Formats: sequence, C-alpha cells, structure tokens
Amino acid sequence: MTKDLSRGSNAVRSVFAILDRESEIDPENLWQIDAMKNDVRGRVELRNVFFAYPSRADQLILKGSTSKLDQEPLLN
Repeated sequence: MTKDLSRGSNAVRSVFAILDRESEIDPENLWQIDAMKNDVRGRVELRNVFFAYPSRADQLILKGSTSKLDQEPLLN
C-alpha cells in the first residue's frame, strides 16, 4: 500500500507541475496568435506510423498510418 501511495503522490505532483506551467502564448494578445499562423509554411507528412499507449503496449491505436497536412487554412 505504501508503494501505491508513493506512486499516487508522484502522479499528483506531476499533474500540478503541468498545471503550474506558464503558457508561451498570451491569451490576451490575439495578434500574437495571428502572427504565428503566418509563420507556418510547408507540409507535414507522417508515413507508416505505429502508436500504442504505454499502459497498453500490445494494443496498437495507429497501425501503419500515413497522413499529409498541406499548407491550407484549416480553421478561420
């Protein structure tokens, strides 16, 4: 039981560390977000991607998946 408490305590610390991080994007400064959109150029391509969560390594979520994202506006 002590081992479980220790792991739970470490997990809580990890969650709070994530929540306490400061964002690099200022939500009050919308021009910054627009400027970042203009800086993105090119294409992203993923080929033959396999993925499983560590807790269920035997169950693949992605099985040889291939995706291409071209430089086109997806959101307005």
